[in-house]
Amino acid sequence: MSPHTLKTFVQNRVSEINELTGSAQWLHVSSKNNAADLVSRGLELDALINNSFWFNGPPFLHEPESDWLPSTLSRTSEIIPADLPEIKTNTISMTSQINTDVFEFDRFSSFNRLRRAGAYVLRFINNTRIKNKTNRKTGPLTVDELNASMQHLARLSQMKSFPVEYDKMINNLPVKHTRGINKLNVFLDTDKMIRVGGRISNATSFSYDKKHPILLCSKHRFTQLLFQSEHIRLLHAPPSLLLATIKDCWWPLGGTNLAKRVVRTCVTCIRMKAKTFAPIMDPNDLSALTPAHFLIGRPLTAPPCKDLTAETGRLPRYEMLEKMRQHFWQRWSKQYISELQTRTKWQTHGQDIVHNSLVLVKEDNLPPLRWRLGRVVALFTGHDGVSRVADVKTASGVIRRAFTKLCPLLMPAESEAAPAPSTSPQPH
Repeated sequence: MSPHTLKTFVQNRVSEINELTGSAQWLHVSSKNNAADLVSRGLELDALINNSFWFNGPPFLHEPESDWLPSTLSRTSEIIPADLPEIKTNTISMTSQINTDVFEFDRFSSFNRLRRAGAYVLRFINNTRIKNKTNRKTGPLTVDELNASMQHLARLSQMKSFPVEYDKMINNLPVKHTRGINKLNVFLDTDKMIRVGGRISNATSFSYDKKHPILLCSKHRFTQLLFQSEHIRLLHAPPSLLLATIKDCWWPLGGTNLAKRVVRTCVTCIRMKAKTFAPIMDPNDLSALTPAHFLIGRPLTAPPCKDLTAETGRLPRYEMLEKMRQHFWQRWSKQYISELQTRTKWQTHGQDIVHNSLVLVKEDNLPPLRWRLGRVVALFTGHDGVSRVADVKTASGVIRRAFTKLCPLLMPAESEAAPAPSTSPQPH
């Protein structure tokens, strides 16, 4: 056979024999006719000297080839190469991969529904294994079933989020942790869940879940639904309180950013802390704030007074106070008015309202949770190209409000925003 099908040790020697003997044909000799077996199996020297088989070879070689060659060739052809001990074996490398997509987390928008669905799945699996129908569980879900479902779903999320680390830990192999886990002393508990072992493991005043929280990834759907559920359960707690409460049982990687995102995208929190728009200042605004509001404390239509700055004689008290006020006005107008050129706020054009945006209409005499909900149907642009007024369609009709009275609510993506219709000049 071709030497490349043999193992390395035999292949090298077969190749060398073929090179030395040229095109000679090699045939198989059975063990009983193999003279080399005499010394390989052990034979005394006295017996070897008088042994003609050793010196002359097997008897069939002294006979005509026509008598033994056909039978030898037939026996050689019956040899199956795969049964030979020196044939190379085809090694197939197989890796085991844990199927973590058995549960579709993305189908659920509520953590409670996710947990209950998992509990019903586990109940179905357990009931199919019980032959006696009377012992099967029925009726409402119990607390133990809900807790078991949450543990099982958390384990599936770990297998999906940390596949390499989980596979090595389950097989007791050394794990080279990633950047997010290298600071944590992680281990597998009796339920095959990755937990965090820390410096408070010897504390006696904390529970086991507090000392060894379950590791989670903030990018997984299970973790996101958990944060949303806890945020509502804590009566819309801020990010710091939300994260601190979750860390009593869980350890989410990147939990700070997730907590902020959950609070920032909560519709109820947006309505409670609604902020109006602040378009860039218009230099032609007729209702601009002037220094007179602070100096005279009266409307701008107050009656004027004669110029007393040049008077040097004795003046009545009212005129003396008016002279002091006019003198202060001259100095103030020269030194301070020029500073009004710079904007102290609304310096840049920030987030703008786009057509079809969902907004809250600010009402000064109502709390934020009772502000009307509406959708922008038209925008009005000023001479400087900045929109400051919009028409909003509410449940009671279309109203027109300035941007300072509109609070954005879940602004649509730019790619999804519908193009605004032709706008008319901003009304004055």
